[in-house]
Amino acid sequence: MFILLYSIIRKIESTLTVFIWKGTLLESIGAKVAWYAICYPLKKGGLGIKRLKIWNKVATMKHV
Repeated sequence: MFILLYSIIRKIESTLTVFIWKGTLLESIGAKVAWYAICYPLKKGGLGIKRLKIWNKVATMKHV
């Protein structure tokens, strides 16, 4: 278990964002909602996707 670099986390979240908004098509359509809003819990109107930066810190702390 290790802490991911912030640049790697940004690339992974960028890939997730592109997949959510564009799917497998590579059209030039912008995001309709900010990424932080998507990461809200379902009860607060988000999709319940975990923020990778926070999840990685919690996972390393849990492992310790």
